[in-house]
Amino acid sequence: MNNILVLTKILLKTGKGNNNDSKSNVKKIILYIFLAICFLPIVFMVVSFTASAAFALSKIHQEALVLALGLAVSCVIIGFFGIFYVMSTYYFSQDVEQLLPLPLRPYEILLSKFMVVLVYELLTDIFFLAPLLITYGIVIKMGAVYYLYAVIIYFTLPIIPLIIDSLVIMIIMRFTNLGKHKDILKVVAGALGIAFGVGMQIVGNIAGRNAVNSNMSMDEILRKTNSLADSVTKIYPSSKIVVNSLINSNNIQGIYNMVLYIGITVLLIYIMRFIGEEFYFKGVIGINQSSSSRKKVSEKEIKASTIQNSSLKSYVLKELKLIIRTPAYFLNCVLINLIMPLFFIGPFLSSRDKISKSINMGNLIANPKMSSIVLTAAFAFIVFISAMNPAACTSISREGKNLFTTKYMPISYKTQILGKILSAVILNVLGIVILLVAAVGVANVPILECILILITGILGIFFNAFIGIFIDLNYPKLQWDDEQRAVKQNLNVFISMIIGMAAGGFTAVPLIILSQNLWFAFSILMVVYGVIDILLYILVSKAGVKAFEKLEG
Repeated sequence: MNNILVLTKILLKTGKGNNNDSKSNVKKIILYIFLAICFLPIVFMVVSFTASAAFALSKIHQEALVLALGLAVSCVIIGFFGIFYVMSTYYFSQDVEQLLPLPLRPYEILLSKFMVVLVYELLTDIFFLAPLLITYGIVIKMGAVYYLYAVIIYFTLPIIPLIIDSLVIMIIMRFTNLGKHKDILKVVAGALGIAFGVGMQIVGNIAGRNAVNSNMSMDEILRKTNSLADSVTKIYPSSKIVVNSLINSNNIQGIYNMVLYIGITVLLIYIMRFIGEEFYFKGVIGINQSSSSRKKVSEKEIKASTIQNSSLKSYVLKELKLIIRTPAYFLNCVLINLIMPLFFIGPFLSSRDKISKSINMGNLIANPKMSSIVLTAAFAFIVFISAMNPAACTSISREGKNLFTTKYMPISYKTQILGKILSAVILNVLGIVILLVAAVGVANVPILECILILITGILGIFFNAFIGIFIDLNYPKLQWDDEQRAVKQNLNVFISMIIGMAAGGFTAVPLIILSQNLWFAFSILMVVYGVIDILLYILVSKAGVKAFEKLEG
């Protein structure tokens, strides 16, 4: 146990970097304060929703529905995004090669990395789960035991979803880390793991919908206290035990459910330990090795593969190939664009027949005002989604210690910057096209509306790409020991996302209020963001190039 705690502490410390410069530490503190302030609106929304919903539902004795919904959604989200954290921390970090020769058992390394993932999940949950539990306790006037249970649940809730992710990933990696084409197999394993996460989300939606749409009458609901909470917790079964322990914290049933929950959690930890002892090393050994085909290439094949292209096109292709061939970059910059649409579409696909009968966007958008709202809302959504993709805002950071090679390329800095921007734009447009095609098929959105959404959305994507690369040019994260940290532990991603959220919100709200028809909204978006993108292009071409010149690898 001591080895696990010591190794966890070392992994957390090295994950933050080793820069002890006082000025750098002051900047970090200021940045953390800024990030905390940025999260305050989210905390306020969680608190206000929980308070109002719990108070209203308490009138019909269904107040636990708020807890059930919040905890179930938390488990689903942790399980989905935990797939990325588990794969990157367990397998794609280069510290694995340094840990393998040490006198440590496989389960000790595994549980230490699990603790690292758990810490990051807890830091995320502090802005959603903690306000939910505290607000509910205050509004419903729960006793001291409730808050004791709430603290235990806050620190343990991510464990079960993360263990499920860990078990699935270990089994997949055990049987895909074979043969010579390890990079391809890493990507396949990542895709399978993420497909599992999306599948769990869709299954959860189906289970929750079937539960809520059961034949229970309104009289039965009102007669049985918190009956709706029992239905909602079917979305994620373990959340039912957690909710029962909280709402019954003042009686023996609460103690029983809490003991049961802790017992299941401990049992799963031991199961993960034993499976990890057998599977983890076999899946991780040689994970960072690749092999060449040693195929002889003829002169004709060499000439065919060396067709001359423009420097910009060649650089864009180089960036795309690098992202696709590097598993850590592929999972975070490409798969997220393919999976995120499914994450939003999943609930609709699970009830497509009902939606097609109840929602016909073609008829809805026939209203000029509504068509304007749909275009504006879709634009804001695209701006937000593209801001979440780290392809642009980590494009300089991904160079790492090899940044010096960019200085010797026979390509201008401006062309290199534009190549990175265009590669990020292409990846984002791919995801949006998938989403729009699904919108046409599932919700009958008119094709013309989708085309206008795509055109304006591309302007929003360029906006985020310009902003992201400009941030990364000025504050790159060049000191990292594995590719995953360049994209997952890079604050530039979060800053870019905050700017994208703000831009989408400040654009959508006034335009939805003022706009009266589709073409007016389209024209405003084209003019405003067309001008902004031109100005950002000039900024990146001049100030961005100067910042690039000053960078040292």
